[in-house]
Amino acid sequence: MGVLFFVQRWFELTENYPRQLRELDQETYLGQKMREYANQQAFQDGPPPDHRIFLD
Repeated sequence: MGVLFFVQRWFELTENYPRQLRELDQETYLGQKMREYANQQAFQDGPPPDHRIFLD
């Protein structure tokens, strides 16, 4: 089971309480979550060595 399965399942479960939890339609929500997941994966890979930021 992948990320899409879990975020889709979460969305489906929130449909039980639409007045409290509905903010986005399913297509928008799933697209947003898949972009967030892709960004997290890219971030975990880290920046290229010549672009690293060092903090004192």
